[in-house]
Amino acid sequence: MKMRANEKAAIDGYFSHPIRGVRGNAATAEEMEANCRKCRAVAHDLMRRFTKIDLYIPADHDEFVSFAFQTKILTDTQILDIDCMIVDDRDFLVYYNPFDHISQGMSREIAFAKANHIPMFEVKKNNAGTRKRFAKFIEQLLEAK
Repeated sequence: MKMRANEKAAIDGYFSHPIRGVRGNAATAEEMEANCRKCRAVAHDLMRRFTKIDLYIPADHDEFVSFAFQTKILTDTQILDIDCMIVDDRDFLVYYNPFDHISQGMSREIAFAKANHIPMFEVKKNNAGTRKRFAKFIEQLLEAK
């Protein structure tokens, strides 16, 4: 279910996810695209199932970030500084951890959320059990809002 332009989700989240995966700086462009594709699929599935949330998904904006990084307009640190500014503007952070490995970027986003008392939820697998726990997490956030 897509929201119309004038509708706003009840709560906004940031979807932290691995772009380079466990290979880190050694990841190829193809591996990074595959990781982003998987992450986008999980995040968009959550938004379809939980219509009161909207997620900012870095993978949806990766082309800009990749060009800015490759042309040395932005450094890793500057990109993560911007990501943390976006996290700060959200109600919660979801971090997708399919490799059981927190990347450097995710680590920075998680540490920022923790330091700023932004509620967090970890997704290792997008399965029924995770979605049930996520539903409770969202319900608690909505009640608190």
